[in-house]
Amino acid sequence: MSDTLYIYWRCEAARVAQAVAAVQALQRDLRARHPALQAGLHRRADDDAAGAVTLMETYAAGPALDLLRAVQAETQAALAGWALGPRHVECFRPV
Repeated sequence: MSDTLYIYWRCEAARVAQAVAAVQALQRDLRARHPALQAGLHRRADDDAAGAVTLMETYAAGPALDLLRAVQAETQAALAGWALGPRHVECFRPV
């Protein structure tokens, strides 16, 4: 069974390209260090033109919940400067 971590947050529209590049670089590094980790990045499809966009990182690592906790802590530290407000973290498990 594979838990999946979802982390979503808002970013200034003017900085989204740089934020995406930062997330992608961090995810490449995480995958290189943890081969079992699956990582993804999504942009909310229905964002308005209010000057901010919503990004969502996804992480799955099979049954390695400890790895997901470590990933959550590392991404929080590395990406906090890009977020407008808090980063929202949720973990889901298949039923």
